[in-house]
Amino acid sequence: MQPPSQEAHRFAVYLHIPYCRVQCPYCTFYTVSAKERGDTAQRFVAAVIEEWRLRVLPRLARGERVSTLYLGGGTPSDLPLPALDRLLGTFAEAIPGGLHTLSEVTVECNPESATPDLLDLLRERGVNRISLGIQA
Repeated sequence: MQPPSQEAHRFAVYLHIPYCRVQCPYCTFYTVSAKERGDTAQRFVAAVIEEWRLRVLPRLARGERVSTLYLGGGTPSDLPLPALDRLLGTFAEAIPGGLHTLSEVTVECNPESATPDLLDLLRERGVNRISLGIQA
């Protein structure tokens, strides 16, 4: 455990990825089905990266540190692999030492989209935890 003075300068990042293959009838989270999504994934990722630059990079520049990164949703594993790779790569470049230095990097996954390519990407990018959900 870190001394209180250092612990106060750490923060967690949660990113809501709204994409799902289908919208589950019981879900109350904001989601966008694959049918509605169209080709918006690249624009979504670009907007998230811009938000990261505006909100997180200034905190890192002040000496604060990210302790955990959580990609939830929706179903983050439903993002196209290049889009997810770009997102995780941007985060890794900004965090001193990369994502491997964080205590937790979680990505929520649907078992149907947890392909070997996805799992390889997550491991390579420093994800150390996946949360599997069984959706409708």
